[in-house]
Amino acid sequence: MKAASKDELAAEIGKRLRMRRLMLGMSQQTLANGIGVTFQQVQKYENGTNRVSASRMQQIASVLNIPVASLYEDIEIDVPASAPATVVDLEAVLSTKDGVALIAAFAKLKDSKVRQGLVNLVRTLAAEHVAET
Repeated sequence: MKAASKDELAAEIGKRLRMRRLMLGMSQQTLANGIGVTFQQVQKYENGTNRVSASRMQQIASVLNIPVASLYEDIEIDVPASAPATVVDLEAVLSTKDGVALIAAFAKLKDSKVRQGLVNLVRTLAAEHVAET
């Protein structure tokens, strides 16, 4: 599928929800009862008028007996040019002794101010390192 804007994404997810509901022979009212909303709200989700929150998406997927991820298959999402380009490869971090040690030590910190201070320190060090290279 082509890249989708937020509105196009809501409409596509809504179509997929409706298709799955119909495949199960389920009414909008039955789905609504299962997730604790009105059938009108289900209509709005299916029409793409209202976006579905993450927690509500999980409820809907559970009632429809599908994984949430299946609703997003083959949809490319537009990412604004201003979005950060850095992505952390956690597998790469966790495959090193230093990465595992850092995460284990961080997890032991109970004080949120100390944790935030450490995060800020590491960000500063990483930014300086990138600037040097």
